Amino acid sequence: MNANKYHGSAARNYDASRVNDGTWRAEHALIEKLVTEGPVLDCPFGTGRYVPIYENKGLDYLGIDISKDMLAQAKQKYPNANCRVGTVFDLPSGFKTAVVSRLLNWLYPDQLSVAMAQLGQAADTLIFTARTGTDGDNRGTATYTHSTITLKQLIGGRLWEQHKIGGLQYGVYLMVKARRPVWEDVTKAFMDRKKGTLETLAEHWSARIKVDKPELKKGVPLTVEWWTHERLGTYIDEIAKTDPAMVVTRKPRRTDGPLITFKRDGKYGMLDGRCRANHWRTVPGTYPVLVMEC
Repeated sequence: MNANKYHGSAARNYDASRVNDGTWRAEHALIEKLVTEGPVLDCPFGTGRYVPIYENKGLDYLGIDISKDMLAQAKQKYPNANCRVGTVFDLPSGFKTAVVSRLLNWLYPDQLSVAMAQLGQAADTLIFTARTGTDGDNRGTATYTHSTITLKQLIGGRLWEQHKIGGLQYGVYLMVKARRPVWEDVTKAFMDRKKGTLETLAEHWSARIKVDKPELKKGVPLTVEWWTHERLGTYIDEIAKTDPAMVVTRKPRRTDGPLITFKRDGKYGMLDGRCRANHWRTVPGTYPVLVMEC
């Protein structure tokens, strides 16, 4: 597919043909809400539509776009815009946030994998738009729809926060903020538990899966794995062989947020989310598992 199509009149008319569109306005509002840390890497930069947001927030940024004509339009609007020619397949690193708007559906799966790997090494937090649905080539639009399952596997150990922008012919148009987990994501899961619950559960689970008790505290490496409902079912059934209490039927208090686990010697101890995991195993999908790597 050809994402490098915005030249000449297509570049000159790019803003004017979209600025009154509801989707355009929704994207702008979400970027204003979700971008909180700089420096920002914006690729494709296009005509620099988000420059006022970055500048109003006092955030440094670098814009990268494959089209010289689009960058010329950006420079015409913002003479001091920090931007240069480049592609999503070869990105610099050292950014807090990467913004990727209206690009990913121009990429086939093999290209998407390379692009997401580049974005993952370039920035801590990824903010991107994508039309999501059943993976497939929508030849009528010369674009490709990516499933949320595919995208979640490519965000590199990050949590997924999605915002629906609208429905489209071939799927649902989302803006996603994918961020690295922090210790507060762990403690949040135990806010309504008595003090010492995390340590008690760590001791219990280390005995259950026959590993040394881990020391779980701020600073332990954190990542997010995305497990299919089948994998959750396999895990639950394996633990239930020696502890039938792992299987529960009661309704979970909540169905959002990651399962909290630790991983030691290749084994997982589930510290929070047993009811949620039992529920999720019955619903086809891919689910977040926050892992403390001990």
